[in-house]
Amino acid sequence: MTEGQANGAADPHGRVRVVAADRDGDQAIVDTVRDLMSGNASVQVVTADRGLRSRVEELGAAVVGPSWLRAHLPPD
Repeated sequence: MTEGQANGAADPHGRVRVVAADRDGDQAIVDTVRDLMSGNASVQVVTADRGLRSRVEELGAAVVGPSWLRAHLPPD
């Protein structure tokens, strides 16, 4: 999920779904997770925000922190 200046970002490898948030990024993430989970998808959210973590875990999503993501990204 991107918001503000990050809107327009994309994964050049096509492995990550990037969704632009119109207003509230956290709510857009929760809504997207809810939609994906209703289709029995496996969802993983990367966030350091404890409140957001709690909200998406309640929906059944797995959550990892930003350090996990950095460790799995290819070098620049």
